[in-house]
Amino acid sequence: PYYRRVLAPLGLDSRPLASLDEIVGLPLLGREELRRAGPTLFADWPHRIGARKDATGGSTGAPVEFLRSPMQLAVVAANEDRTWRWYGVQPGARQALVWGADRDFAPTDDARRWQTRLLGVRRLNAFAVDDARCVAFAASLNHFAPEIIYGYATALDRFAQWALLHPDAIQAKPSAIRSAAEVLLPEARARI
Repeated sequence: PYYRRVLAPLGLDSRPLASLDEIVGLPLLGREELRRAGPTLFADWPHRIGARKDATGGSTGAPVEFLRSPMQLAVVAANEDRTWRWYGVQPGARQALVWGADRDFAPTDDARRWQTRLLGVRRLNAFAVDDARCVAFAASLNHFAPEIIYGYATALDRFAQWALLHPDAIQAKPSAIRSAAEVLLPEARARI
């Protein structure tokens, strides 16, 4: 519905673009417009069936909600498997995710805890990474022994800075560490 409303005044609601020059006139979709448009951005078509709500972490303010269709979730999972194979890691390898916000770690979320245990995934909260959380990360990684560590660049860097000051604290030896969701600066990459 959102795009029908926005594109109608441009005459693009019922015809394809005539040339690439018409792209210049298309309105940009920013974070604030995402919040304002809300459910009008959700598709009316069959792929919406079975979709689940998700949200950004909210690190730049309030989280932005969106839907993930079953097809999109399947494509993401397949892409993740392919990416890990590029790193030489086979599907099903134990992985630690340095990812998420406090809202992703609800103490009563038994289903998610069991799902991650069964899938070989350990979640480490990436927000407010202080020394105490780094100690907990190290203990968790040593116990879990993941083959993969995957997380936000800044959280991985903060943990790497702590680990360099405490070299005996970590015995885990992952074969791959991958950052995402943020720019990985060269100096952070070197520390990680």
